[in-house]
Amino acid sequence: MAGVRQQRMSDRVVEELERAIVEGIYPARERLPPERALAAELGVSRPTLREALNKLAVRGLIESRQGGGHRVKASLGSAFSDPLLELLGKHEGFEYDILEYRQALEGMAAGFAAERATQEDRARLTACFERIERAHASGDAGQEAEADAAFHLCIAEASHNVVLLHNMKALFQLLSASIADSIFTFAGQGERGVSLLAQHRALLEGILAGDAAASRSASDHHLGYVAQCLSESRRADERKVRSRRRSGV
Repeated sequence: MAGVRQQRMSDRVVEELERAIVEGIYPARERLPPERALAAELGVSRPTLREALNKLAVRGLIESRQGGGHRVKASLGSAFSDPLLELLGKHEGFEYDILEYRQALEGMAAGFAAERATQEDRARLTACFERIERAHASGDAGQEAEADAAFHLCIAEASHNVVLLHNMKALFQLLSASIADSIFTFAGQGERGVSLLAQHRALLEGILAGDAAASRSASDHHLGYVAQCLSESRRADERKVRSRRRSGV
């Protein structure tokens, strides 16, 4: 009977860890807490925890390394991992299709976040926006691009829709970092940079106010502007290339 009880207990632990993975508490590549701490958190013995971890490893959800603990597999959440789809994020023109799809997803995420965000979600969103402000003030385009991505993923988390969240994470992996960097490098600290910051502020304020319609509108306006900035950046690059050709450089 003891063996049966342990079996049932390990199944319960498997269910709890699976839910934590699905909800993004332990995202892809994330290391799980040490066994002693995780067993205490779940209220089970270490043998029971190890049995559950073995089941998760067999299912391909985690990987275990000798002396390296347990980690959620990197392949999880890679809904857009097909090599053909990866090319979409690297070649000019296709990124506009990605941005269009992202615009649809993020509009939903913003609306849901306005309706569902908890006090903790609102605090995290505010902290993410303040990170964007600091990056903008520093003039570091790379930091601002990273802060921007973190802010939008935080909105997806605040939507409390795990399918939407995982799709958003996959999209951000697909959308090349160079695209985000080029937008912020091109926008710089001039009027475009100020506009991007104001758009993020409007998006945050809509969610904090619980106004779903305003949040969706702010998201649509922001991503439409991002697409416009990207288009202008591409045209500026083309002009530079033509100029160098004429100069024989």
